[in-house]
Amino acid sequence: MVMTLDEKIALFFKEPTENETGMEHSVLHMARREIQDCFIGALVREDDVVAQSLRKKHRLFATVMVIMAATDLLAKMFAGSDSNGGTGDRIKRFVERYMFVGSKDPKKLVEVFYYGCRNPMLHSFNTKNHKYRISVLSNGDMANGPIWSVKGQVDWYALSIEDLFNAFVRAVRAYEAELKTDGDLQRHFEKMFTTYGSMPVWSATMNKASGA
Repeated sequence: MVMTLDEKIALFFKEPTENETGMEHSVLHMARREIQDCFIGALVREDDVVAQSLRKKHRLFATVMVIMAATDLLAKMFAGSDSNGGTGDRIKRFVERYMFVGSKDPKKLVEVFYYGCRNPMLHSFNTKNHKYRISVLSNGDMANGPIWSVKGQVDWYALSIEDLFNAFVRAVRAYEAELKTDGDLQRHFEKMFTTYGSMPVWSATMNKASGA
């Protein structure tokens, strides 16, 4: 069945507390549910996740990694491109526009996000890199944004997991709102939707092979 643009948007941005129906599942929906499972080991409204995390945490590094991977996905949809050579540019443009809006020095924080957090976490499961010193915090102030500069230190930054989650949720909602009215964003989204918007998911029972 051919889906309209509105149907594609509704599927892609389905709230994580809603259950999927049918075989085609939104990739973003699965990522948002996986983030919560990693972070708090439960599924609740996104507005309630941070409060829940202050009482109980689960797998923090995995939480950050899934958020970073989901941000990659959103950047592809936003840019209308999945070219290998454009990865850094589209992620930085998406993050600056939607995750660090209102920050004092968004361009610097975007660089720290990409080179100091995203790349080493996804490729090496740590924050070691050649540009910045990164500390990962939880139960932080939750007021300074996802990345804070350490006072009196050059190129030393702190990544707040709670604030990263909040910034990601705000980015999803802001991008969805713009997508509904912006023709360029809609063309980019439709270009990427066939490949990255949804994927078939089903259950199967495997019988043991005879003689095994």
